[in-house]
Amino acid sequence: DIIATVLGYLGFALILSNKSEKVWQSTIAGLCAALAFEVHPYTAIFASTMVVLFIYKYKLDFFRKKDFWGFVAGGMIGGIIFLSLHVLPNPRTYFQLQQLMFSNTHIPPILTGNLAIISKAFIDMLIVISKLNPLVFIGILAGMKLIRSRPSYINQLVILNASLLLGFILLVRNHDAYYIIYYTPGLSLLLAAVLLEFLKSPTKSQFIYRTR
Repeated sequence: DIIATVLGYLGFALILSNKSEKVWQSTIAGLCAALAFEVHPYTAIFASTMVVLFIYKYKLDFFRKKDFWGFVAGGMIGGIIFLSLHVLPNPRTYFQLQQLMFSNTHIPPILTGNLAIISKAFIDMLIVISKLNPLVFIGILAGMKLIRSRPSYINQLVILNASLLLGFILLVRNHDAYYIIYYTPGLSLLLAAVLLEFLKSPTKSQFIYRTR
């Protein structure tokens, strides 16, 4: 899970820092997303979030951008690696093992079509966050308030976290506590960014001055 998370957040960093739209940079991001999936299928939420970041950056023109197709190419390279390692040697055995081990416990909530299961996934996630890292709720609420008036990196972090959390709700069935590693780094970054903006604000500066 740690390795998969490192790959996923490396991909996020490559996309968010790619101001000059370098194809090689987004290609590596796509490869990171695919390799993270090779480590654990739940990290499909990383790939979907990366696509959302492209859509946020380019709007409906994202499919015309070379760096987006570089990302797709990187994902395809990783997909070929996954297929060659796990599926192609014996496809029947691979799918039978997946059915045997995961069909009852790992079917994504969205694929069940059951609103009760999807709602339970949302509640389970909130419970885990409230127990292990409740401060991130402050970051989420403050980030939503700052999104219209603060630097673009706040907007990017809000979009990233919203996509990760929605993906976790819809795609991840098993909400064991250790899986929060997939989304808590993003929430912690958002909380840190909100605190930074708070400390930089004139109101806060005046408050500190008066208390001295």
